[in-house]
Amino acid sequence: MKNYVIANKNLLLNKLDPELLPDLAGQALSEIAPRGLQRGVGAGAAAYGAFVDPMILAGLPLQSPRLIGETALKAGQAQRVLGGLPITQTLRGVRPIVSAQEPEQKLTSKELENLKKDKKNKLNHKEQLETELEILEERQLLKTEIFNK
Repeated sequence: MKNYVIANKNLLLNKLDPELLPDLAGQALSEIAPRGLQRGVGAGAAAYGAFVDPMILAGLPLQSPRLIGETALKAGQAQRVLGGLPITQTLRGVRPIVSAQEPEQKLTSKELENLKKDKKNKLNHKEQLETELEILEERQLLKTEIFNK
């Protein structure tokens, strides 16, 4: 369910402004030091490493969003330039696709019916979200018209 919600948010975000998602990702990966709780963890590790075990300091660059973002960017650029070299699961950062590794299994008629119902429900939900988005856009236009008067 969580992935479905994220997919809907991405759909709405892309409708709002297709160029916004890369900008947000770039902004999130622009800082040298991590934000939030991770910043405190990094500071604690730096303090511990400075006085107790200097080897811990070697791991601090791996907490930098900017360094990780630049590394991912360069890996993608290298993949594009080099063409057909496969990307390992480590670089991908995701779990291996199990369905690609398992032999194909045929679905029962009941499973097919359930899938069709799920698809229909998702389409209805998508249409409902699109309608809500249109209503919100109309309200925003009305607010701007009222404000500009």
